[in-house]
Amino acid sequence: ENSPLDFSIGQFSCVDPDNYPNSHRQTFKYELISDAQRRFKIVGSTLMVAQSNTNCLKFGGGFCTINYEVQKSFTIQVKVTDSGTPALSKVTTLTIKVKD
Repeated sequence: ENSPLDFSIGQFSCVDPDNYPNSHRQTFKYELISDAQRRFKIVGSTLMVAQSNTNCLKFGGGFCTINYEVQKSFTIQVKVTDSGTPALSKVTTLTIKVKD
């Protein structure tokens, strides 16, 4: 709650079981499939706050995009795709809990 724009929530990481030690090292791309109405974004492998909540303290109401008293958690879906040939991907659902 009341996090600034671009506040870092956490870092994604992957383990690819078919990425053998002597093979080409794969990279991973992360993208939001659902982003809780644009409240969150991914930059590289970092999940971040996409909307500033700074004006919430000043104006309240619609300016409170992440507000513990209104909603204690948000659900997002993240898709990760590897750089293999063919590329493989997986979608997972995550819950972000808001701290008061």
